[in-house]
Amino acid sequence: MRVALPLTAFASFAACSLCQQVATRTPAFEVSTIKPSGPDATNSNLNLMNGGADFFSTQNAALDQVIKFAYNLNSGSNDQIIGAPAWVHTARFDIMTRVDNPTAAQLAKESNSDAVSDVRLMVQSLLANRFHFKIHHETRPLSVIALTIANPNTQSDPRLTPSPEPPKPDEWQGLRNNGAGQVEVRGEPINVFAEFLGNLPEIGGRLVVDQTHLHRNYDFNLNYTPQQLADPTENGSAQPSGPTLFAALIDQLGLKLKSAKVLTDVIVIDHIDLPTPN
Repeated sequence: MRVALPLTAFASFAACSLCQQVATRTPAFEVSTIKPSGPDATNSNLNLMNGGADFFSTQNAALDQVIKFAYNLNSGSNDQIIGAPAWVHTARFDIMTRVDNPTAAQLAKESNSDAVSDVRLMVQSLLANRFHFKIHHETRPLSVIALTIANPNTQSDPRLTPSPEPPKPDEWQGLRNNGAGQVEVRGEPINVFAEFLGNLPEIGGRLVVDQTHLHRNYDFNLNYTPQQLADPTENGSAQPSGPTLFAALIDQLGLKLKSAKVLTDVIVIDHIDLPTPN
């Protein structure tokens, strides 16, 4: 199995501890190589399950993205990382890792969500060993963007179609961009869609949280005009040629984005260093 995650989106997965399945040790990579990315690097990627013993790697990735993956934070915002030095958001790294044969065999037997959850633990160990990374958790009130039901008098909306249960085995499941402003979702919960929204420029880097109270998986499409593709008018201002993100959410899905303040789990960085030599 292979998962390639561009650093504009992460999926959310249930927790599972490899240390309960493989002996009694803390899961860790057998080998890790960390190098500064080249100055000409453009694309940023976080890759999982590339085959063999390669279960985690990055190309041109800022460390905050690695931290967000390791601790299952919302990928579109830095609000859940407190006390990070500036270089955590700007310095970029190429990371290569390998696991030993028993760990690779165990991960290969697991479901995709369980294996990804275990790799998260291994990346936490990598951060602790190579960056001397130490944190503690707190709950803080944060100003966020809440995804809600547009009509508060309904529990759901007929424009959101629940996915077949069980899903059809020959159909893909997930979230993907089919072009600028064309989003297709198949068999995903709304919280995954909310995290995706947090990566869009229209949101301005704020944390998006799911407050729809919808707990099923859904199939739907969203089509809107991205902010950067708005057509300039004669006076130089920009007017979208189609529905904005915010209008499309209401009209096509019956969902709405609004400002809110909620208690949110955050990680507070107690210590971090540039990586130790390979």
